[in-house]
Amino acid sequence: AEINPSHARVAIRTILLTNIFGREGSSFDIKALTKYLKAVCGKEAKETIDALLDKNIIQFLKHRGKVVFVEGTDVNIQNELRIASKYVSSEIDLLAEIVNRVTLAPALSKGHFIRKGTPRFFHFVLHGTQLTEKYSPTLGNGLCHVALGDNLELNLDQERHPQLMVDIRKTSELKVLMRDVLLYEEILKKYSDDLVVKQLVTQERNHVLNQLNGALQSELTSAKSVWVKPDGSQVKIASDRQLNALFQSTFNEAFSECPVIQNELVNQAKLSTSANTSRKALIAALCQRATAPDLNFPEDRFPAEKSIFQSTWASEGLYDFTTGTLKEPTEGSTFRKAWDACEQFLKEAEQGKISLVNLFNQLQEKPFGMKKGLLSYWIPMFMLTKEDEFALYYTPEDKYLPYLSVDIFESIIKKPQDFVVKKFNFTGVSLATLNQYRELAKIDHSRTEARGTYLGIFTNFIVLQRNLNAYGMNTKTISTNALALRKAIAEAPDPETALFETIPSAIGFHQIASTEDDQVVLAYFEKLRATAREIAGSYSELLNRLEQSIADAVRCETRDFASLKEFVLNALTGVDTVLLPPKLRTAYERMVSPLDDRESWIKSVADVALGKSLDQLQDEEEPKLHKALQESIEALVAHKGLMAAGKDQLAVSVTMPTGEHVKRYIPQLTEDAEVASRLAKRLEGLSADERLQLISLILETENTAVTWE
Repeated sequence: AEINPSHARVAIRTILLTNIFGREGSSFDIKALTKYLKAVCGKEAKETIDALLDKNIIQFLKHRGKVVFVEGTDVNIQNELRIASKYVSSEIDLLAEIVNRVTLAPALSKGHFIRKGTPRFFHFVLHGTQLTEKYSPTLGNGLCHVALGDNLELNLDQERHPQLMVDIRKTSELKVLMRDVLLYEEILKKYSDDLVVKQLVTQERNHVLNQLNGALQSELTSAKSVWVKPDGSQVKIASDRQLNALFQSTFNEAFSECPVIQNELVNQAKLSTSANTSRKALIAALCQRATAPDLNFPEDRFPAEKSIFQSTWASEGLYDFTTGTLKEPTEGSTFRKAWDACEQFLKEAEQGKISLVNLFNQLQEKPFGMKKGLLSYWIPMFMLTKEDEFALYYTPEDKYLPYLSVDIFESIIKKPQDFVVKKFNFTGVSLATLNQYRELAKIDHSRTEARGTYLGIFTNFIVLQRNLNAYGMNTKTISTNALALRKAIAEAPDPETALFETIPSAIGFHQIASTEDDQVVLAYFEKLRATAREIAGSYSELLNRLEQSIADAVRCETRDFASLKEFVLNALTGVDTVLLPPKLRTAYERMVSPLDDRESWIKSVADVALGKSLDQLQDEEEPKLHKALQESIEALVAHKGLMAAGKDQLAVSVTMPTGEHVKRYIPQLTEDAEVASRLAKRLEGLSADERLQLISLILETENTAVTWE
């Protein structure tokens, strides 16, 4: 058809003006343009508009909602849509395509959030002609199944989180929109290299997708759609208000035992960086509440940690700012149900160790639904309140953690599966044994908290172990019972187990935890004291043995330290240190040093002979140490004698078959060549054995020589 120039001029001017001055989001389609031109130019104007559309001079864009003047491309979108329809099969599963392309945003239950303080969302899962199997529900929220297909059988498992279902009965409009999306995608394949067309078609496709999403959202509250509640009953939802009310009532029922905490900083699935920093600061202050019960909160300011505490524990009356005491929630508190669940968890830990991850999981599920961010605050608060009632272990290292700290809490929050707890318990424990332990540790019998009592008692064993030096920790010169007790203390899994199982078993009392027989208990503690003294005295016994070696070397028969030092000084008086080698000189200087502390003096002398610190001595090195000590003293005494006898003498020591040491001073071989030659000739003809026998004979017959001693 021919285009009427005057009519076309009016049409294009009108289109351009509406695009320039028309409001964003307003509609000006082909129908509106035709109506306007008919009014201005007459009925013939419709033919002009059809011709302009046919020649792709103007076209209607859905994403803009207006007729536009075509520029930048000669591709006619409407014609391309008609062509694309030939390639999109009519048999395609449009509902499955909707499931793959459309995602409904999670819906916040505003009513529940305002009244309970916890933000909870219903996450939508779309089902087409087949059920969608893979979806990831989040704990503390809900699932809403949107059934687009007919006769779908959904199993709404309500055990961990609430689930709803809506059956969309009217899907024809959704299918039409989905088909349009597929048509646009077909055009995109065809013009994948044309950037102008690609951009234009992508905008059209996205607009239709938004329309599809909006249409599906509208169908949720359509009169034809049917909702299925958690109890299986059906209900009609006709407005967004009714839908919000359904979400609120569902959450209220599912998470009825969740604490009401009106603080958005901490009552979140994931805390912000600033909120998390404030939470750490608060936990750190609570760990130091014994010295700062006011938690160092400023009176004139309101930092985030103060806000968190005031809106939770302080508002519930669970903290005494004067004494620093943390209390349990009252029966009327919304905290009570969740607290009871924590108490029950701790009670189950009486029978053995239980992983903390179980408590985290339980509190995230129904009927609590506590968010992870809140749990990072709630569980440390519970543990601090109950810190005297349980033992905490780090499982990767099988390590008992006697005290709580902010670093430990942070590790628990990150990997709760790495930590287990075991509750302390006086029940079933022998009172006779417990009271004797209290006497041993000087702990008040009126003290009722298990952890404090056990820790107070076990501290004595820890002190015993920490006072041992390296020798005391490693020597095997002590008795079998002492070795077993030392190992039991070092490897104690926790105070309770150590006091009533591993320590008694180490010294042969396997039933001490249950016996009330006073004689057996007294025998146990008598043996325990003796064995502990043996462990503590292992290093002292080594010093005693070394002292005896020194005394034997200088012929001192008294065990008095002052007498021993006097004997050593007398024995070594006259030694010329200038002629001594360095090691022997050091040994001499330490033996004659003015040190009057017995342990320090013996250790200083032994360190030289050993070549390292005495507390690093290995058991197999001790015989060599005794020998080295005696040889050092013997060498110094011999040196003293040589100084008195003259520099032309030698000191000789020979051990006889009887074990007797024969020691003599003998003159050195003269430098006179004639004498040396004469003596050498006398030895000619003697074998090596005969020469050695001659030495023995000389030492036996020359009794007039001066001995070292």
